[in-house]
Amino acid sequence: SNKTIIIFCFINGCIGTVPLFFIPINSIITSLSILPVIIIYPFMKRFTWWPQLWLGICFNWGVLVGFSVYDHNLFNLELILFYIGSVFFTIGYDTIYGFQDIKDDEIIGIKSTSIKFKSNARLFLFSIYFIAFSFWTSSLILLHNSILLITIFTLLFIVILIKVVFTNTKDPDECKKTFIYNSYFSLGIMFILIGA
Repeated sequence: SNKTIIIFCFINGCIGTVPLFFIPINSIITSLSILPVIIIYPFMKRFTWWPQLWLGICFNWGVLVGFSVYDHNLFNLELILFYIGSVFFTIGYDTIYGFQDIKDDEIIGIKSTSIKFKSNARLFLFSIYFIAFSFWTSSLILLHNSILLITIFTLLFIVILIKVVFTNTKDPDECKKTFIYNSYFSLGIMFILIGA
């Protein structure tokens, strides 16, 4: 019901504001500036084949917010490269996620990269993941990370890329497993960043 939706949104809004009490004002402004993009996101499947791009922009905004806590300058090349890489990574894994219910999406007439690139899924996914990897690696190199960390990151990437490229996108269960594998890959990235 509408009442339940309002209560749910209010509770989530309250919980979501708690971190704002612990970060500087510039970080608060950074985090709130993405709200219009987040509000528009649910409608993007009706207007564009690239709702995953919109999701990537929203979902990875935390990279900018987190960085802004330590540095007021968001026009930082290493940061921008890492953010763009993260956006492409989101496009990739959410495209895989979209293959799970592609038939329903086609029936109701909504758009996604899963539908747009279904005939060239492997090439599209390889390209998107490779672009993400290129941006991330450039960022790590500019951050003067050790050869060891970059090597570990590259090995992790090769593993997830093989998993992605050999996923049967017509099998929803296999897509679900690959989507979950992306979570483990992301956890590995987190540890690499901690090590950086």
